[in-house]
Amino acid sequence: MVFGTAKQWLVTLDGQPLNHATDSLERRCIDVEGWHSRAPIHVPVVERTYGPGAFAIEGRAGARVLAIVGQLTAVGRDLVAHEVETLDALAPTGHIALTVTDRTLGARTMTVQCTDAPEVVWRGGPVASYRLPLYAASPFKYGTTSTGSTGFASEGSAVGQGLEWPLFVGTGMLSWGTPPAPGEVGLATVVNPGTATAWPVFKVTGPAPAGGFEIVDTTAGFSVRYLGDLPAGSVLVIDTADGSAAIDETADRTGDLIVTGWPSVPPGGETTFRFAPLTGGSSAVLTVEATAAYW
Repeated sequence: MVFGTAKQWLVTLDGQPLNHATDSLERRCIDVEGWHSRAPIHVPVVERTYGPGAFAIEGRAGARVLAIVGQLTAVGRDLVAHEVETLDALAPTGHIALTVTDRTLGARTMTVQCTDAPEVVWRGGPVASYRLPLYAASPFKYGTTSTGSTGFASEGSAVGQGLEWPLFVGTGMLSWGTPPAPGEVGLATVVNPGTATAWPVFKVTGPAPAGGFEIVDTTAGFSVRYLGDLPAGSVLVIDTADGSAAIDETADRTGDLIVTGWPSVPPGGETTFRFAPLTGGSSAVLTVEATAAYW
């Protein structure tokens, strides 16, 4: 796939545009190998011992191997040499963001790392082509982030009150009150327009009740309970992608979680989460973030 002009594509690596032109220098990204194809699927083969064929085992998407192919042209060789040095400096820097913005699909981002120094070929004069090998541990590309937030269900709301008294007044029927709207009584909804499952991040700002709280996927029924403390102003981050929990990015609280199943947001769908105290109540606020995932 050839990217063409900068008007159609914008490729950035570690925040630096790779197809960009000034009066003295042109960066041209010709291709990002491996970007447009899906990550490889690995299916383990376990042969049947006493029968024909093999067992049906679910496959897993592997890491992506990519490479940026580009060309550098300038009014002087010294400018191109400086650009080559900049590419060389990327190799040992660790994990960086690769973003490809398509005028139709929008921006997609992957976290990558350089696996080797760029292969540079001087074309004569102030022109050099290069190929920069990259590796992405995650097979997914990521798009926009959907956010929802809520506090606990307000005292006296229709949820959890049971029957309204006196009975049969007005309509002659039993009433449990008016169902709540999302975001009003402990509910937060996020969407995932992507093509792969998105794993949300829960951020709870304290103070939390002494008995803890739970976050429930109202569709699948999976719940995440937190039984530890959370002081006022501190933020507990629960990442469903890796099952971790930490307060203020330093204090590990993974051991204070009870999980019946990790909640997720299906591709092309949405999920509503219920935020409820296990005992008592407080002014804690839940923020849910789900970043659209694409194959």
